[in-house]
Amino acid sequence: MTALVRDPGPGMLAVERARALLADAKRTDEVKKIRDVAVAMKAYARTQTAGKEIAIDAGEIILRADARLGELARDLPKAPPQAGPGRGRQNGVRRTDSVLSKTSALAAVGVSKQRAAEFEQIAKLPAKQLEAYIAAERKNGRAPSTAGAVAIAKMPENVRGKALAKLGDLGDLRKVVNELRRDERVKKLVEVSKTTTAISGELGRFPIVYADPPWRYEHIETESRAVENQYPTMALDDICALRVGVKIATDDAVLFLWATSPKLAEAMRVVEAWGFVYRTSLVWVKDKIGMGYWARQKHELLLIATRGAPPTPRPEDRPASVVEAPRGRHSEKPLVFYELIERMYPELGRVELFARAARDGWARWGNEA
Repeated sequence: MTALVRDPGPGMLAVERARALLADAKRTDEVKKIRDVAVAMKAYARTQTAGKEIAIDAGEIILRADARLGELARDLPKAPPQAGPGRGRQNGVRRTDSVLSKTSALAAVGVSKQRAAEFEQIAKLPAKQLEAYIAAERKNGRAPSTAGAVAIAKMPENVRGKALAKLGDLGDLRKVVNELRRDERVKKLVEVSKTTTAISGELGRFPIVYADPPWRYEHIETESRAVENQYPTMALDDICALRVGVKIATDDAVLFLWATSPKLAEAMRVVEAWGFVYRTSLVWVKDKIGMGYWARQKHELLLIATRGAPPTPRPEDRPASVVEAPRGRHSEKPLVFYELIERMYPELGRVELFARAARDGWARWGNEA
């Protein structure tokens, strides 16, 4: 063992040699010595231009040492030895940690109760899963870590295999965890949507709600009359009174709500009345300028609001906040926004309120539905 404890240097402790020594180690202090050498390796790697491989090796050894500490801790008694003559000594010799309590044995090598619990979690991982985690991190040029192994160990058993497979693709455990959490939320929302549709026998409830309310411009007589000539409008109170949060949206849902600049404050009232919280917005920049009493309008806003805890889109599916697209008929919105929402949430059920045309993959609610 003493040959392992020396000044750090390249190749001072091969991973395979460390694995063999850790497998033979019977006491926590033996494991601690091996771990200390790996910590020194890691520090040494920071001083070297080409120290990445050394750091990866060091990370793996530290993880394996922590797993071995977890195995040893698991077999130690939780309670301290019984009080009595010669406590702490046996036949005139200080007792080893094999007869000390778990707490005292680990404290002697600087391991807290919390860390000990984490080490035991790693030790419970099936060997194949621990090796798969280490291999995935090394494949991605990253040092395996105790924190990463703990995150894997905390996952439900039926999820770990999927997580390890994703780790090989994504190369970042944090991304994997976020992806799995998103997958779980999406799965639940899909099931909830199916269940509510089956129970109600009607339209059902949807995680994605897209709405273009027929705003009434009471404060501008000429503009109001121009809009009324195109389609029936609704008063703000009537729009707010629609039971979107009760009848149409699931408890976890995303709302995409169109608003013109003059109607922004009213749109925020609708968001709140429907049981959502405003998050952000997209801007549609048009190819032609329109009317306006303070500024001639060339854009509209698509507000994004949420209720409950719906999943966010995957990073690669999050759109730019400004979308340039040509104007169509009065109040008609570009098809690109349907495509944008479909890309953000390809798995979830979608409904369009105040729909004026049918679209595959969307339910409709409105005067022309």
